[in-house]
Amino acid sequence: MNQICVVIATYNFFEMTRKCVELVNGNAGIGVDILVVDDGSSAKYIDPTINVIRIEKNSGATNAVNQGILWCGDRYKYIMLMDNDIIPEPDFIKHLYEHMESDAVTGIASSILYKRIDNKIHYGLFSMDLIDGTQAVVYECSDDLAAMYCDWLPLACCLVRTKMIRYIGILDRRFLHYCTDSDYCIRANLDRWNVAVIPKSRVEHLHQTTMRQVKPDTIRDQQFFIDKLAGNKLNEIFGRLPFYWGKNIWGRLVLENYAKELPNE
Repeated sequence: MNQICVVIATYNFFEMTRKCVELVNGNAGIGVDILVVDDGSSAKYIDPTINVIRIEKNSGATNAVNQGILWCGDRYKYIMLMDNDIIPEPDFIKHLYEHMESDAVTGIASSILYKRIDNKIHYGLFSMDLIDGTQAVVYECSDDLAAMYCDWLPLACCLVRTKMIRYIGILDRRFLHYCTDSDYCIRANLDRWNVAVIPKSRVEHLHQTTMRQVKPDTIRDQQFFIDKLAGNKLNEIFGRLPFYWGKNIWGRLVLENYAKELPNE
């Protein structure tokens, strides 16, 4: 058995998924196993050459990825999370693996995701806000760059250390599609695991192919993430229970939003 299992969630778009599987086999640069999670597609995804599990009813991207992680369990040292609309370049997993092996405190290592817009390549490095997913983008990017450590990045094509999963758990199932990435990476950072972009590893991301079909409500997940960050559920408990009854000491969490002047690019 290989040290890495690649988890690809799919909801319809089978041809795209099959192409993704083919490219993973051809471009991983290292031996991998592959698991496709069929998240309640209109027909069953079938491929006897790889592992396939099926969720009978469409459950959302977060749950589909979680089911893949749970299926892998402790059998693998690393789990590669991949969207099915990824077109990887040669050795893309090998470069991530080599970094993870050299840095034992990196819990998540991501490929650089690029897309083509108006015949120009946009390289997305990492994310620059919490809920909208605005990316730091450059138009030239040398693969000689060192690993870039960040607060969070998309989980569309990343290698995750199984040891870290044992500590921080799987993705928060309460998110359906969005904000899972920022939440999970922040949880990793808070537990003192590095989150890194590896410039040598590059993939083209066709971006949100499935989401355009599902048309999910982004506000639901974003609002839940804000509530989670603000500790709104904790505030309900603080309203009922003091920190210290004998001295009548109570607590309250407050999230304040404000604008500030940003430096010119």
